[in-house]
Amino acid sequence: MYVDRISSRANIRKDDVENIYISTYEVIEEITNEVVKENKELVNEITLGNIPETALENKIIKIINRHNYKVIGNTRKDIIKDTLDNIFGYGNLQKYLEKEGCNGIFINGPNNCWKQIGNKRTVIEENFGNNKNLVSYIRSIAAKLGGEINENKPLTRFFDTYNKLRIVACLNPVSHLSPTLVFRKHRDENFTLNELIDLEMLTHKLANDLKAYNEVGANIVICGKGGSGKTTLARALTEELPKDTRILLMEEHPEWFLKHKGALQYLVKRNERGHVTNLAELTDYGLLMTIDRYIFGEIRGAEAMPFFKGALSGNTTMTTTHACSSRDLIDMLMINMKMSGTDISSDVLKEILFNSINIIIFMDSFTVMEVVEIVKEDEDKFNDLWKFDIKNKEVTFIEGEHKKVNEIKSKSLLGKINDLNLRKEEDSN
Repeated sequence: MYVDRISSRANIRKDDVENIYISTYEVIEEITNEVVKENKELVNEITLGNIPETALENKIIKIINRHNYKVIGNTRKDIIKDTLDNIFGYGNLQKYLEKEGCNGIFINGPNNCWKQIGNKRTVIEENFGNNKNLVSYIRSIAAKLGGEINENKPLTRFFDTYNKLRIVACLNPVSHLSPTLVFRKHRDENFTLNELIDLEMLTHKLANDLKAYNEVGANIVICGKGGSGKTTLARALTEELPKDTRILLMEEHPEWFLKHKGALQYLVKRNERGHVTNLAELTDYGLLMTIDRYIFGEIRGAEAMPFFKGALSGNTTMTTTHACSSRDLIDMLMINMKMSGTDISSDVLKEILFNSINIIIFMDSFTVMEVVEIVKEDEDKFNDLWKFDIKNKEVTFIEGEHKKVNEIKSKSLLGKINDLNLRKEEDSN
């Protein structure tokens, strides 16, 4: 039998060639891809604390040996540590994510990095060096969270439920100047209403009014731009509901993490293989489960139609959505309802909204700016209940005073609130 020993030796030498890198980011990307692909269950067990990290360290060493990875200026120990830090954390950004009060990290480019603590944004002294390194860092995140990002899918979201993170990443050709990355972090424990009062999102009197509206079954929409505090306030109000309230929370991605014992927390499932479970189906099933309160994490697009049809049918609801003011909300929701493909006229859609919403709360800069009652019997429809009198406003900071300007006009809602206050007075006696 003829053996080509020259080719065999050449192949051996090829396998022995060192893979030398200038940056550790590319090596981490390569190792993370291989580790997660081959050891997904092991990674999960270590994340949950059931197995020590050393179990994965041996796997990483084998991968480094197999490919003969080396990074200029780094020892093998450095590579192992950096890889573990990225698999079970977020590498050089982890220390910022762990800072108390941190709710966001914004990477606008390899040397343009920011953190947000509360409403304050400041530059952080982190440098990925170049676009290639930042791309590798983003791809390592995609590998460990089971996502996909490439030139055919350059803009995507990842969700780290364990660490309560929502991550948005964008690469070339969409983000054509440099890759970008956004971390939105949720607190380990949701803010209570009292904590939000301490943070001056609202006053005690305003909080008591909102609690009363919510408890008696007002249909509430909380609106504002992204990061204005909509979900934070909605969660706090929901946690204040009586313990025996049955709540169906429907959200596209896990963000609310309610502690309320009566809450069922379901995810809308779409754009995946298999059956699509949309908002309309979840709402219909809720009718079979003795639900007192329907909550949708955020209304975007066509799902506004089944949600507000449900509210019109008598379901008690709460949702958040994007709008520039309380009065702009109605037009924005009409546009969303039109996206469902309905042939219902604009006048009828507007009538649906006026009949299915009781209270609108408008948020800005982590502050309640407006509370408006919808009074369907009135010609104007809008009854301003609370206003925030602005004294000073900057990009991420607002200062002023909450003022109550009117009382509830709707007789049915006012009657329920009065009954609730009477019951509370009886309980205290």
